[in-house]
Amino acid sequence: MVSVTIALAQLRVSDSKAANFKRAREMVLEASTRGAQIVVLPESFYAPMGGCDHISHAEFIDGEHLGEAAQVLSDTAKTAKVFLVGGTIYEKQTNADGTTTIFNTSTVWNPNGEMILKQRKLHPYAQYRASKLTGELDVITPGSSIGEFPTPWGKFGLAICNDVRFPEPAMVAARHGCVGMIYTAAHPAGRWAGHWEMLLRARALDNLVFVAGCNPAMDRGARFVPCGRSMVLSPVAEAVAEAGEGEEVVVARVDLDLVDAARNEFPLDRQRRFDVYGDVAATAAATE
Repeated sequence: MVSVTIALAQLRVSDSKAANFKRAREMVLEASTRGAQIVVLPESFYAPMGGCDHISHAEFIDGEHLGEAAQVLSDTAKTAKVFLVGGTIYEKQTNADGTTTIFNTSTVWNPNGEMILKQRKLHPYAQYRASKLTGELDVITPGSSIGEFPTPWGKFGLAICNDVRFPEPAMVAARHGCVGMIYTAAHPAGRWAGHWEMLLRARALDNLVFVAGCNPAMDRGARFVPCGRSMVLSPVAEAVAEAGEGEEVVVARVDLDLVDAARNEFPLDRQRRFDVYGDVAATAAATE
């Protein structure tokens, strides 16, 4: 049996960047002591969604001007000896014409503290108002590739929050051989909270892969209130482990042999009709 232990650090994100860094590190180290080999932090783990100035929190995440968040994640992965999916960082990029572009970017760090993937959010959150898209998209530039990263237990796809509403990234990752799909997110409480679990289950069933989704803990006093409910789902959308609304570390040992078992039970790949509707994975750009 091939298995891997995945932990979701459902962090309560405060207004203090230093406190968030400290608490994130504590939760990753706790996950490591509980046997986790892959640990996931929530989107915008160092600054609360809805209340932060994206530009002032933006930093470089590679090259010679490595920002504080990236340094914290690198050191934490190395200390904990885990693959760390570092939530997201507001990534700053200086362009040739002197302008600055901001991305909402997830990074993956190996147990040596080396960044092995930089994945930019493909679908920044937006609503359609007054004949235009508006929202996070006003500040955040979308990414242009689908993120996948190798581990000793198999390859995993990575996407960010609102990306879960779009089936294509997970479909492409699965067709590229990924055994799991990871979503680092900040999904809201309230009216649309129920979508979170439904969408994660749908992505698992669409592709017969493990799905892990990590949210911040609920904070009813925050400007943006996350719903919590981080979870790991099997390739047939059964809950392997799930959190409540509060701050906690969820640890799940997943049996990767269940991917092949699910695909034998439901042989979707052997029945796809690309002669009718085409293969989205054939033209997708992937980073690895």
